[in-house]
Amino acid sequence: MSHADMTTCSAGHSIEGGVAIRRGTTDHRTRISQERQMSRFVERAVSGLRRRARKLKRKLFGFEWLENVTRRPLVDSRPRALLVYMVDPFLLPRSDISFLRHQNFQQSHNIVDVLDRMGYSVDVVDYLDELRHLRGNYDLLISHRIRMEECRAVLERAKLRVYLGAGMNHRIANANLVKRFHALSERRGFLDPTAFLVDENFNCLRDFHAAFVFGNEYVQETWRQDLSCPVYGFDNYGFPWLQEIKRDYSSARHNFLFFGGYRQVLKGLDLLLEVFPAQKDLHLFVCGSYKREKDFCKLYAEELFSTPNIHPMDFIFVDSPAFQKISKQCAFVIHPACSEGQAGSVIQCMHAGLIPIVSRETGIDVGEIGYILEDDSLETLREAILRASAMPIDALEQQCSRVVDIAKTKYSEEAFVRRWDEMLVDVHRRNNVSIPRENGM
Repeated sequence: MSHADMTTCSAGHSIEGGVAIRRGTTDHRTRISQERQMSRFVERAVSGLRRRARKLKRKLFGFEWLENVTRRPLVDSRPRALLVYMVDPFLLPRSDISFLRHQNFQQSHNIVDVLDRMGYSVDVVDYLDELRHLRGNYDLLISHRIRMEECRAVLERAKLRVYLGAGMNHRIANANLVKRFHALSERRGFLDPTAFLVDENFNCLRDFHAAFVFGNEYVQETWRQDLSCPVYGFDNYGFPWLQEIKRDYSSARHNFLFFGGYRQVLKGLDLLLEVFPAQKDLHLFVCGSYKREKDFCKLYAEELFSTPNIHPMDFIFVDSPAFQKISKQCAFVIHPACSEGQAGSVIQCMHAGLIPIVSRETGIDVGEIGYILEDDSLETLREAILRASAMPIDALEQQCSRVVDIAKTKYSEEAFVRRWDEMLVDVHRRNNVSIPRENGM
């Protein structure tokens, strides 16, 4: 085409053969989208390098011990709290991509902020650290680590000791998982569950004053079976910037999202891969770290990679265009896990307007906005999927909006912070320990 056949308008139009074609806006948006994706790619690469560098450093020198992370002036009268959870959130800038990988990065800061407002100076160590060199006197200890024998003196000197549980009772969680692997072996072949089992030795917790655990009453009750101290529950939350995604409900009601991470049998992906191939008109989108589990992928190679209505998407970030696209295609998030605290991946999807289909072990009260799987049988799963996909379009749209409303209130960062403040105040008062802020500290 010659220059005579094409001229460019100042408003961003090109004229071909007398027909005005608006190009500038579309090209600009595409360029911005590409730049954002490239920026995210660079951020993730940098974050990965940081993670590997920290891992190497810890192999050589051990974990960091962070003192006074609130940066308050240290005075002798200010009580001290020790949080045994995660140190990485306090070593990285808030802009690091790790804060988009999992809610627990921001939640670590939430917990410290609550303690700070209560009047505590806060130190942080990592729950993966063996704590052999831990020293000092603490008025309050909050620990996600269940083995504390190495620092018995610190443990005994703390006026208040609180366990922070991210999952259900380890003993019950292990029993559920072994049962799942046994059923899998009968259907498909043997996989060894040993690497996925968690430590059941929580003798130290018998000296604790309380347990704060992710999850609803169902999850809390599993801990009450083995702990004599009060067990408090609190809810997970989704990223506040997640918004309801508008979708074509006539097609979305046939599409289901499995949004998990590692440990596919625990999450129930094997059950979904048994059920969905026979449901030709229904589609399952699989997002997770399944490629890390090569034996699992080998058992389900045909279903996962060669079945027309099952779409393996690998692991995706919640802030990615891929998550937006898949969430727009689906109406349901499905998570038949056998053990969770409260599945953060499901909470994130609820913030995007996906209706939850979950097991009781997921730790989420779905009420009338979703579906609870009463057991882990394939028939129960199949019936729930078919019932959900048959929902009238108007009812489906209304229910998706209700899911968002509940997610934004019950499963919000504000609710998380408010609940932590309530729990800590109650534990102090139950044990006749004064709250520092009430003493002017």
